[in-house]
Amino acid sequence: MMKRIFLMMLFFCISLPFTAHAEGSISGDIFGKDTGIYHPFLSLSENYSTNIYRTENDTKGDLTTIITPGIWISLPSNRESRLELETSNTAPGGLSISRTKPESFRRYQSYFLVNSDIKTNLEYSDANIVNYKADGFFQYNLRGGLSSDFIDQFRNSHEPYGLGVSVNQDEYLSNLFQLILSYDITEKIYVRTDYSNFLLQYKDSAVQYADRSDNRFSGYLFYRIKSKTALFTEIEFMDISYRTSETDSNELRYFLGIVWDITEKSKGSFKAGFGNKKFESQEFSEGDGSNMAFELQLNHTFTPKTSLKLIGLRRTEETTITDTYYSLVNSITAEYLQIINEKISMNGQLLYSNELYEGEFDYTGAGPEEREDNKYGFSIGTKYFFREWLTGEVSYIYNIRNSNINGVGYADHTMMFTITGAM
Repeated sequence: MMKRIFLMMLFFCISLPFTAHAEGSISGDIFGKDTGIYHPFLSLSENYSTNIYRTENDTKGDLTTIITPGIWISLPSNRESRLELETSNTAPGGLSISRTKPESFRRYQSYFLVNSDIKTNLEYSDANIVNYKADGFFQYNLRGGLSSDFIDQFRNSHEPYGLGVSVNQDEYLSNLFQLILSYDITEKIYVRTDYSNFLLQYKDSAVQYADRSDNRFSGYLFYRIKSKTALFTEIEFMDISYRTSETDSNELRYFLGIVWDITEKSKGSFKAGFGNKKFESQEFSEGDGSNMAFELQLNHTFTPKTSLKLIGLRRTEETTITDTYYSLVNSITAEYLQIINEKISMNGQLLYSNELYEGEFDYTGAGPEEREDNKYGFSIGTKYFFREWLTGEVSYIYNIRNSNINGVGYADHTMMFTITGAM
C-alpha cells in the first residue's frame, strides 16, 4: 500500500511542471508548447485483473501498477499525432492492419515517439515487466505528384500470458520498417508501391525457433471516381523466413477495393480477394492452400459528439504450434465514442475473433485434432478532463477465449483507473 501511495505522490510531483506551465510560470520554450513541437506525457494506471496468467483453471488475481512516461515530437509543429501504428507478431509482414497513407498538404512532415511501460504487480512479482517502444515517421511531397513515406517501429516487449509462443510472457525484440512511394500520373490515376521488413527475435532460447524475418512487397493502381473516392487493385507478395525451422513460406495475395474520404463524417477502405500460401519445403507442402481474404476499415461520425470505428479482416497468420501450418483468422472490432460534454466522454469496444489452425496436433494425448479458438472482448470506459493537460479514465474490460482444446481457454475481468498528464 505504501508503494502505491508513493507512486501516486511521484506522479503528481512530476506533474507540477505541467501545472506551473499552464499558469504561465514556466516559459513555453522549455517544452515547445507554443510551437506544438514537443509533447511529453506521463500516465499512471492501477489495474485489477481476476486472471493475470490467463489460465483456464486455478486463476490468480492481482493488482498491477503501470507507469508510462514518454514524449512525441512533430516537425513542423503539429498538435495531432500523424502516426497510428500497431504491429502483430503473428501477422505476416508485422502490421495488424494495412496502413492507409496519410494525406498532407505540407511539403514534409515528421514524427517521433518513444515511451515505456513499467508494470509491477502487488503479489505476483514474477509477472513484473518493462516494455519499450520507439516510432518514427517521415513524409515528403514533391510538387510533381511524387510522395514518399517512411516509418519505423522498434519494440522491446513481452507477449501477454497465454497469447504468445509459450504460456509465459515471452520477451522479444521486433522492428518494422516500411517505405511507401506514390505518384499521381493524372488527376484520375495514381499508383503506389510499398516495401516493408518485419524482424522478430525472442530472448529465450527455448522459443527462438519462432524468430523470423518477413519481406513484403505490394503494388497499387488507383482510379479516382470522385475527388476523394477511388477504386483500386492491389498485388501483394510476402517472403516469410524463419531463423531455425524449415517452415519458410511465400504468400501471394490479390485484391480489388475502394478507398473513400467523402466527408468529415465518413472515411475508410475496403478490399477483398484471394491469397495463396506455399511452403518452400516439401515436408510442409500439405499446408499449401488458397483462402479468401478481405479487410475493412471504417470511421464514421454520426454527429460532432458521436462516432464509430469498424475494423474487420480475414487472412492467414503465422503459428508456432507444432505440426500446424498457419491459422485462418476472421475478426471484427467495433469502437464507439460518445462525447457527453466538454469534460466527459464515454467509449466502448466489442471484439470477436475466430482462429482455425490448419493441421492437426495431439494436444491432450487423445490423438491428433484440429484446433479452433473463439475470442470475445468487451470494454466500456468513461474519461474525464480535469484540465486541458490532465485526464482521468475508469474502464472495465472482459476477455474470454473458448477453444475445442481443453486447457487453453480463459476468462479475465479487469478494472482500470488511469490518470494521464500530457502537453
